[in-house]
Amino acid sequence: MITWESQLIDRIHPDIAPLWAVEDADGLFRSDKVTRLLADRGADIVLFDDPLMFRYFYEAEMRSRLEAGEPCCYVIVLDEHPEGFRRLPADVYQACRKIEVALGDVFPKLSRKVLKELEPMILSRLWEKRDQIPGHILSDRETADLILRLGYRIEPTLIEDFTDLIRYLTELHFNGQRLPEAIVARLEQIGASITGKPSNIGEMIRVPARFWEFMQVEWETWLVGEAKLKDRLHDRVPFEDNRIRVFMDNLFTEGLLTPIILPPSSRKLPLEWCRIGVADQSAKLASNELIQQREALAKTLPDEDASYQDWLRFANRYSSHVAAWFAADRPQAKTAEFWDQFWIPMDKQFQQWVVRNLDGLHNLPPTRPVVTHHIPKFLARKVSAGDKVVLLVLDGLSFSQWKLLKPELDSAHDDILIGEDLCFTLLPSITNVCRQAIYSGELPIYFEKTIARTDTDGKRWKSWWDGALPRVTRSHHLVVQGQHSDLSVVFDAISQAPQALGITVTMPDEMMHGATLGWRGLLDQLRLWASHSFLKEVVSESLRAGYKVFLTADHGNLEAVGTGSPSEGVLVDRCGQRVRIYQDPTLRDHSASALQTKAMPWHSKILPQNYLPLIHTGRGAFTTPGDVLVCHGGASLDELVVPFIEFSRARLA
Repeated sequence: MITWESQLIDRIHPDIAPLWAVEDADGLFRSDKVTRLLADRGADIVLFDDPLMFRYFYEAEMRSRLEAGEPCCYVIVLDEHPEGFRRLPADVYQACRKIEVALGDVFPKLSRKVLKELEPMILSRLWEKRDQIPGHILSDRETADLILRLGYRIEPTLIEDFTDLIRYLTELHFNGQRLPEAIVARLEQIGASITGKPSNIGEMIRVPARFWEFMQVEWETWLVGEAKLKDRLHDRVPFEDNRIRVFMDNLFTEGLLTPIILPPSSRKLPLEWCRIGVADQSAKLASNELIQQREALAKTLPDEDASYQDWLRFANRYSSHVAAWFAADRPQAKTAEFWDQFWIPMDKQFQQWVVRNLDGLHNLPPTRPVVTHHIPKFLARKVSAGDKVVLLVLDGLSFSQWKLLKPELDSAHDDILIGEDLCFTLLPSITNVCRQAIYSGELPIYFEKTIARTDTDGKRWKSWWDGALPRVTRSHHLVVQGQHSDLSVVFDAISQAPQALGITVTMPDEMMHGATLGWRGLLDQLRLWASHSFLKEVVSESLRAGYKVFLTADHGNLEAVGTGSPSEGVLVDRCGQRVRIYQDPTLRDHSASALQTKAMPWHSKILPQNYLPLIHTGRGAFTTPGDVLVCHGGASLDELVVPFIEFSRARLA
């Protein structure tokens, strides 16, 4: 099947020339699918973001292969710029074939201003339905309406009342879709025409956390039967309406809405479908209910051809399910029985997807971080707009563990709004690789000399901010354990008002490596730690000081079972529980062959040439057979998907 991506890359011919340069005005070659299709043809994308970094990569990876005539092909991608291809070094400029691409090549009748904000998945939907695109040139508004209908499956002409709008927003935010600004503005216009008065619809469209805050207040109002707001900007949400009611089970199951304690006098109590949103009925779901939810979750398991958005949406649902299971005290035997049937196919399919797709994600634009090394670029946009930012990096916290921490923060601060998102970390999922990538905004190939160290984060953070923006940016970094006694150090750093403050919190990782009772024991410890005041106080103080506050993790973790450890001595450079690092490819491949299906060599072009990981597959570990431990380093969903959280001040909708 011809896609817009395949049509685009048909202009690249590796058999004709090994070096190509593409001036990509609209970021089309940053698509992960374009990266994968080119890789299938033997071509690698190289982003020209920084001349010095490009030169380093060219000398380290490209020049020797090109001069030796090895079978290779590189596609250098440049953003639109007045100097065009002349930004390239003279030798590269002379050697490469040059082409220009733009959205007008793919969708000539649609407004480029609106199109250029779209993510590749929506462009693919438009391409699949291109026969429905009119033959004349469309205005910005006409293009936005077409994109709403074909790309997001929102028919503007069918939004006739407030309930229709809420139904579409519920589906949109539930599926984790973010609308670009041009589409938000059009939907906001439609909302204003419905309400007929000023409202906060635009903010609820732009910010999912604001929408869920609004829906939580509306649910409480609807159940209790009392209006909480004197001056309403909109109609009430009729939860009994089938357009809304159809979503309710999933909204509470996945933690988007929180069950409330209902007064006995409430008129809604007898309605069976309401019980999922009542605290005393749903706080601890029974095992049989969770088994039914697990079976429903298994039907949504993405395959190796799925998009990264598919896997992140699945990871969100999966993590909510893990948190719900471990929220209650269940026998270890039942836990093993419950999960073994699920983890085996999930781990297998995700690992297959990772092998084919993970490396290509680093090319994506950091509009919203997809991989953790995108985070500094995302924060730089905030600082460029005049904001101050705090980044909390919780060492070793998986997304399912964040789901367990969140209720503790919610219960402590009604005035703090928590916006949830997810992103991938790097592989191998170990601290020295992943945390340096976060603080440097770079791929591991660019910090080869310190790749084995964990003490360079402060220097990396300062170096990033020194060069991130044209003007001077004051930054600061500190490492704390996460005890109440650390608050004075953190508050002092906040009071100095740096524009970018990075804080590494080591407590989760320390608990993980000291966990003797497996995941269950670790989760209990994390919940107890979160119930104390450290995180709550840091977030509150940062918000009071006018900061935008974000939280992420360098990697996650899982509960693994030992399968034995190869005795290789000095032949292996670094021995981990889920990953072993070699410098010699022959030794690494020999070990992989001996371990057969227990391990896989990780071939990555974003790692240094002499940094060669051997990853344990499934949920096993390179340690004494039968030992149960909590660890990280591998390619599971629990290790590679981490939280990206934004805290802000809550406002009743």
